[in-house]
Amino acid sequence: MWTLSDWTRHQATTRYFRHIVKWPISTTFRLISPVCLIFTLWSFLWIRYILPNFFPKFLLPLSAVSLTSSAVALLLTLRTNQSLARLAEAREGLGTLVAHSRDTAAILNAYLPKSSAVLGCRPLSILGWVLKSQLRGESCTDVTEAMLGEGESEYVQGQRKKWTGLLRIVRMFVAEKARDGTLNNMAHGAILDQISFLNLSIGRCERIFSSPTPPTYTRHTSRVLVLWLILLPLGLSKVSLPVALIAQFLTSYVLLGIDEIGVELEQPFQIIPLNSLCVAIMRDVADEVGEGGMPPLMREVQEFDANNINPLSGGPKSKKF
Repeated sequence: MWTLSDWTRHQATTRYFRHIVKWPISTTFRLISPVCLIFTLWSFLWIRYILPNFFPKFLLPLSAVSLTSSAVALLLTLRTNQSLARLAEAREGLGTLVAHSRDTAAILNAYLPKSSAVLGCRPLSILGWVLKSQLRGESCTDVTEAMLGEGESEYVQGQRKKWTGLLRIVRMFVAEKARDGTLNNMAHGAILDQISFLNLSIGRCERIFSSPTPPTYTRHTSRVLVLWLILLPLGLSKVSLPVALIAQFLTSYVLLGIDEIGVELEQPFQIIPLNSLCVAIMRDVADEVGEGGMPPLMREVQEFDANNINPLSGGPKSKKF
């Protein structure tokens, strides 16, 4: 999660120089540079060998290539806008997940004895970790064993959707407290409403994860983009070879970079800092039920670093959650 200092650095005018200096280590640059080099090599072969030897009289004005540039720009713009909308919806869904986890813990703490509230909040505190494990194909066994114990951990791990197991544990817990009179009907209903909200928040994330932008649109954008970059050297035939190669590489970098960013944003859960979000849920839940500090099983989260593996069990740093 960003702080004020992060925003200050992000908005500083020195960002231009910093971004240029770090250009060679850019993730996007490293991903698309091989493809850019392929198009540049094609431009070299066309201008240096194919054109003079096989099509010496061929001439295609650059304006002819430019006619389709607006279509390429429109395809990339629509794709990027759609991907940004998916990112915004994913962030909203995860934000409501944090808020409803905190509200559920607050109600449990207000209407149950402290020990019972802590017991009921333990499944809530790891809801983020379990959801993250499913969105990124990771294991959450250590987390569930540390917070729930072996029996409940096996139950959660045996569910097709592990997060439903956590919500079911909380639902059964409050139902038992309502039956024995520890929890009144009003509080019981409020908690069930919060569990439904949690279910809806996770459902939004699942919907984004399981339904991408229509693949037909992605395929068509890729084909049009590749075709346009293949035709570009035909309009650069009359300029010097170095200028043509530089123009081909930079144009490929700009267009392929926009397309790559759209692809990355389309699956937002790979770029959203889920580690920080999981820790935020644990800390908020712990703050609601804690008394002068966090419950014992959650205290290690206070010193949690995003690069650490498991703040719960104190495991080694060789794994990631």
